[in-house]
Amino acid sequence: MGARNVSAALVLYPDLTHRARLALIVMGLTALDQPTDTRPARTYFGGIEPIADGLGYTRNADGEVTGSATRQVLKVLAELRARGAIESKVKGGNGNRAVYHLKLDPLESG
Repeated sequence: MGARNVSAALVLYPDLTHRARLALIVMGLTALDQPTDTRPARTYFGGIEPIADGLGYTRNADGEVTGSATRQVLKVLAELRARGAIESKVKGGNGNRAVYHLKLDPLESG
């Protein structure tokens, strides 16, 4: 899971900022390289927690991602969307996680 995604991320988006590159790598490691009967390839639905962890943000005493870390992750996700590296599929909120399609196919990346 994820090795091809990470390889593609490094090749297709070499000029991302450091934080955006790390976030895309975390997302790529979590998403499937190949589709299964129940899950499409290159779909990230792991939430902000793994991304915040990958970016080195610490959690509060209850183990939750802090509000400031959440805001920083959302900024990084906005950068990735603006660069065309990810596409929002399902908006998160009210207990539901956002779902993103990782544009790691050379034909999708532009």
